[in-house]
Amino acid sequence: MNINIVKAGAVVVLAVQPMLAGAATVLDVQPGAIIAAGKSIVAPPAAGASGILLAQQGSGQGQSQGQSQGQSQSQNNAGAESNNTNQNTNQNENQNRNRNRNNESEGQLATATAQALTKAIHVCFYDSADFNGAKFCAERGDQATSSPAGWNDRISSIEIVGTASVKVCTDADFAGTCKVFSVSESDLGGDLNDAISSWSVE
Repeated sequence: MNINIVKAGAVVVLAVQPMLAGAATVLDVQPGAIIAAGKSIVAPPAAGASGILLAQQGSGQGQSQGQSQGQSQSQNNAGAESNNTNQNTNQNENQNRNRNRNNESEGQLATATAQALTKAIHVCFYDSADFNGAKFCAERGDQATSSPAGWNDRISSIEIVGTASVKVCTDADFAGTCKVFSVSESDLGGDLNDAISSWSVE
């Protein structure tokens, strides 16, 4: 609410006006008149004097629009942050599910093997038939689009523990001759023996 004091001649004009959005009140004060416009009260001016009372509103509307726009922007930002969080979560889940063993050193492969052996479902790859010789193990979700260091064209038997299945291929990136095993294979033989270059455990 605005309180305007305007001198019209020798008389003081007191105007109490509400802040109405976009409104403007113009009063032509005539001698001896009392004029009420909305909630405006004008005292009678002196004889021969006239005055114009101009009240320009709009401040309230500007504040309301600013608050509304600010709230809308905050909601949009919150929605965008929520979407980003969900996307990052899904991306992390996919990365965890498809742990790639391509470039692991012998030490890293040994650590991964120890972790896999604690799982009820896992697969072990051996460099000799009948599950003998050196080995490394992987759990469900592990894969290698190219065999870990020192294991290309070296696998001769595969031990499957639990309900896992394993896909093996003779070339990198799951190309060449491929086969899926759901039970252990003590002697790969044929095209797969000492020929596996990529694998995936499901």
